[in-house]
Amino acid sequence: MKKAILWCFSLAMLFMLFAVVSVAAAATTPAAQEFVNLIDFSATDWGDHTYDSETGTLTLTGNDTKDYFTTVLDGISDGKIKLKNGTEKNFSELTFVLEATISAKSQVWQVPFIVFAKNDDTTMEYHFRNTLNNMYVFKNTETVISETGIGYVADGTPYKAIIQVKGNDYSVRTDSGEFSNTAEKENAWTEDLTPCFGIGARAVAGSVFSDMKMYIKDVEIANYIVDMKVNAPAYVEKGAALTGVTADVKYADGSTATLSQDELTISGFSSAVSGKKEIVVSAETLNQTASARAEVTVETRTDLADFAAADYGKNEYDPATGEVILYGDDSTVYIPTVLDGITDGKLKLKDGTEKNISELTFVTRMTVTPAATGGWTVPFMVFSQGKDAQLDSHVRVNMNGGGTPAYVMCRYNDETGWHEDVKTEIGAPNQSEGISYTVTSEMTGSHLKYILEIGGQTYVSEFDVKFKDEAWTGIPCIAFGDRTNADSVISDMQFYVKGVELDNYAKSLTVQTAPADVMQGEELAGGSFLLTMLDGTTQTLTLDDFTISGFDKNAVGKQTVTVSKQNLNGVISATFEIGVEEYVDEVVSYRVSTSKAEYEQGEEFDVSSLVAEEVYESGAVKSVQTSASDFTVSGYDKDKAGKQTVKVMFRGTEYSLQITVHASGKARGCGSAVTGVSVLASTFLVAGILCLMVMEKGKKKPL
Repeated sequence: MKKAILWCFSLAMLFMLFAVVSVAAAATTPAAQEFVNLIDFSATDWGDHTYDSETGTLTLTGNDTKDYFTTVLDGISDGKIKLKNGTEKNFSELTFVLEATISAKSQVWQVPFIVFAKNDDTTMEYHFRNTLNNMYVFKNTETVISETGIGYVADGTPYKAIIQVKGNDYSVRTDSGEFSNTAEKENAWTEDLTPCFGIGARAVAGSVFSDMKMYIKDVEIANYIVDMKVNAPAYVEKGAALTGVTADVKYADGSTATLSQDELTISGFSSAVSGKKEIVVSAETLNQTASARAEVTVETRTDLADFAAADYGKNEYDPATGEVILYGDDSTVYIPTVLDGITDGKLKLKDGTEKNISELTFVTRMTVTPAATGGWTVPFMVFSQGKDAQLDSHVRVNMNGGGTPAYVMCRYNDETGWHEDVKTEIGAPNQSEGISYTVTSEMTGSHLKYILEIGGQTYVSEFDVKFKDEAWTGIPCIAFGDRTNADSVISDMQFYVKGVELDNYAKSLTVQTAPADVMQGEELAGGSFLLTMLDGTTQTLTLDDFTISGFDKNAVGKQTVTVSKQNLNGVISATFEIGVEEYVDEVVSYRVSTSKAEYEQGEEFDVSSLVAEEVYESGAVKSVQTSASDFTVSGYDKDKAGKQTVKVMFRGTEYSLQITVHASGKARGCGSAVTGVSVLASTFLVAGILCLMVMEKGKKKPL
């Protein structure tokens, strides 16, 4: 019994020792190294194929072309890989592994394939014809190097291809749920081939690749750039420099960085000619030149907006930066443009032709930094305006996963009231607080191309706009506002016509010096105005160069005056305020005269004959009601015959009057004869005859 107990105890101890040793062994076993995927999905040009970055799936078009993924190896020119331990190895010394899951759409030979090595003349390719249950390794798609039967796989059923390449050796393994087979070949080729990852499909579209990997087996590579994404402006004006290019890079160790344009090399760009340009952006690290491509469109632009002339209301506009801080009062700021003055719906071109506004493509663009995110009260951009309606863009950032954040809306009034119709929606991933986004609309008549650039992604939607079930007939414009949140920022505002050069329209009219305020009844005078043309030339104009409206010289108070000038088939105008002051005609002096300038000797001076008048600033003269006490007379001598100067003092001012005192009994012509004859009917005729006789004798003409 004791022996049995001792034996059981020994056996238990043995099991415990074994367990401890096993655990210790497991604890010291190094963890499997995580591979570094050498494929740069961001930098790869997918050609006509469709790549979904969210799912990592690639759908082939079946156009019988070979398309190559961008890999770390592409940027290495000396055929060597630097390792994390400081050493380096030739490509041919390393084992490269390619993996992909394939759902094939095939018809006999029309199968998808993987290119796993190439040089300038030769490719090594893996083909699997699932309908014939065979996989092949081809040289240049034609020469079969190896062939292996592996069993049937239904059309569209996923299977996994694993290709291993080292120097001139390769092995191909195809795995699915029910079969596994391997084709191996040593010294399969003698050419100096470089491992790669390429794809193609003969003619049948719809094959899908997923879970695509390319890595180096059993080594840790140095900190190469393994992913590179270029951020470049979508549009550059013809003749302008390319600026603002950056690259987001990911390194083999998982770290990331954003490289500035100064750290990059850019080729393939010229702004001398309009059109789309594919630029190549490169960055140097170790013995690698990592590169990626981006598309930039060089535009012939004719800028049409006059941002300095806009009425920004309560919003804050900085002319130095062109930024606007929005007040958030649900008002809209409209920027004056050349289109405002067009009267016939046409634009004249530099080449002498003309086009309807609806035939041209107008671009409205701005960058928005919203002050608040997640709600409906967002800043908006208006890009076309029709009768009682407008088209605008709303972007709701940081939706917390709910809803689609970008809208094109038609807002309008009709007989039934106010409407907000959503014309299109664009879904975008959740964005963080403080993000900026750029909205662009390209409008040609009723056709809209709407572009949202947000979070490093570009979303494009094109459609025809209808308003009340009819084609949109609005006029392009640039305007913006914010519902209720203050402090959103609008920047980089642009409004231009694409692809054509307009005739030399007037772009802006600025009031340099407004005419001075006037008195009631006066005409406007003075002032200077600066006219700026589309070609940049300027003219200084005066009031004489304009048609003036809104001014009434007889209306007292502030008036808004508009000056306008015909320009080609448009009108350019500007406004200013003028004050019309009430005119008060003030007395500036008096005049004193007399209605009696002749006296008889001994006759007293007749004060009642004095007449006083007021002289006004305007030149008007008015009589003054006076009495004898208003005058003080001096210098008159009733006994002295002849001419006398009489002094009259009136309201503090002395006036001089010339009078004549006639001697008593002296004939004084007809007037004296008439006044000196007794008024008797019997002698009146005699006196008249005597008067005539005296006048004839003195050679006087009768009165």
